[in-house]
Amino acid sequence: GEAGKGFAVVAQEVRNLASRSAEAAKEIKNIVEIATSKANEGKAIANEMINGYTILNSKINETINLIEDVSRGSKEEEKGILQINDTINALDKATQSNASSAIDISRLASEVSNLSKNLLKIADRAKFNKINQKEIEDIDLVFTVSKLKNDHIKFKLLNLSKIATTKTAWSVTKPTECDLGKWLIEQERNAKHFTKTQNWKDLKTNHEIVHSSIQEYINEECKDSSNNEVLNSLAHKMDNAIFEVFKGLDQLKKDNLFEAKVEKNTLEITQNTTNEKTSKNDEWESF
Repeated sequence: GEAGKGFAVVAQEVRNLASRSAEAAKEIKNIVEIATSKANEGKAIANEMINGYTILNSKINETINLIEDVSRGSKEEEKGILQINDTINALDKATQSNASSAIDISRLASEVSNLSKNLLKIADRAKFNKINQKEIEDIDLVFTVSKLKNDHIKFKLLNLSKIATTKTAWSVTKPTECDLGKWLIEQERNAKHFTKTQNWKDLKTNHEIVHSSIQEYINEECKDSSNNEVLNSLAHKMDNAIFEVFKGLDQLKKDNLFEAKVEKNTLEITQNTTNEKTSKNDEWESF
């Protein structure tokens, strides 16, 4: 009767609730699967970045080892040259003070010969890669470039590691305020020859891209719903810009050697011109 109708209504409601519960469970399952997929994509991007850091760190270590080898070879050669110079000075003093001491002169000459042989042995041991030889003639510039490279690796790592601690975006150091930016400004102020090359223009452009791409990556990562494709693209853009900056700095060392040769040739031309003028004046006075 009436009680049966009421029971049927209740049973229908129970079936409806069960159906909606099943649909909700499916939606929850889909959401969990999507979240898992996003997490795996993020993990893959992180692994790619870690591999990139490992490669860059390896290149830095190779550069440091090259610099250390050059430094050790230069110090050994310097010691040998100083020893030869001291021996020659002693020989000169002995000759001036006592010309009759032939035995002492012979002994000192023998020491000079031995030291010269030792210097040649040291020079033979200091082997450099012919391809990179031009890049290491200015030791101060080599160390400066190495430091600037390391600074930009640290700059990237520090900013990217900070992402894991906050979801609030921040402003990175401007390209003109980091050590490389200040160094670029200083070289232009000093009117260095290599600042007029295309490599210099490319170096400045790629340096700005490094800073801007890191800023863009931070802004995207700190969004409530970041886009993994955009992050992946920015990561590649960032690493490529850093690679180009490093390549530009290496080319700059070669350009710096060219500038030194130009200055040397200019000085020789000036000296030759001065000597010619002096010679003509002497001829006129003689006449």
